[in-house]
Amino acid sequence: MMIFCQNAKKKWFPDAPMDKVNNFTVDHVSATTQANMDGANALAKTNPEATSVNNGPKILTGRSSVYFNKNSAFKDAKTLFFAMGHEFVHVSQIAFLGSINFLYSSFNNELFHNMMEFHAYSYEFDLERSLNSNFMNAGSYNTSQMMKTYPDIFDTFSKYYNYSWVKTVQFK
Repeated sequence: MMIFCQNAKKKWFPDAPMDKVNNFTVDHVSATTQANMDGANALAKTNPEATSVNNGPKILTGRSSVYFNKNSAFKDAKTLFFAMGHEFVHVSQIAFLGSINFLYSSFNNELFHNMMEFHAYSYEFDLERSLNSNFMNAGSYNTSQMMKTYPDIFDTFSKYYNYSWVKTVQFK
């Protein structure tokens, strides 16, 4: 599966921000992460890296690890394609957050998490629309509250099309 995953990434997302990724794997997933993905019916999970400077609060470094669910992400090529696109949005979001020294404790806020998911599912929706197929909506999220609470970050995340890697995405 891992070789297929790497080959698919190279073909579908040739300019993916791999310089921001520590791990991109299906083979080395911890039991806890696997259980969390299975419990949430998640195809994959992107975990941010955080560090503490001078024993201060943890901040995001801008790097992350992407883990694929061996039980569901490889159902078919299209499923893996959407999972990769979704997770690369998260990789890009985390890279941005690292550039502004975002606190790890704020990252774990439910509203903030929902905002990140909203934008990742919105990207999936756009990918699906570009393939001229039907697709689920971006979920039920309180976008008004997200925009009020995180106005600048919400706006930045809305512009995922500015991530350089999205310009070369192709599903063939």
